[in-house]
Amino acid sequence: MFRFSQSVKRWKLSIVDNQPVAVTAEDGINVMRIIEAAIKSSNEQKVIALL
Repeated sequence: MFRFSQSVKRWKLSIVDNQPVAVTAEDGINVMRIIEAAIKSSNEQKVIALL
């Protein structure tokens, strides 16, 4: 299970120690696209392509 404290530690490492972030902004954008497509698919009762 991923804990909030682990998230904070990784965030700190990315800023203070210049290490790569665990989840990028692009990852977040892609998740939002998937969620929006799932909602649209449910509302329209059809498959929505993810490009």
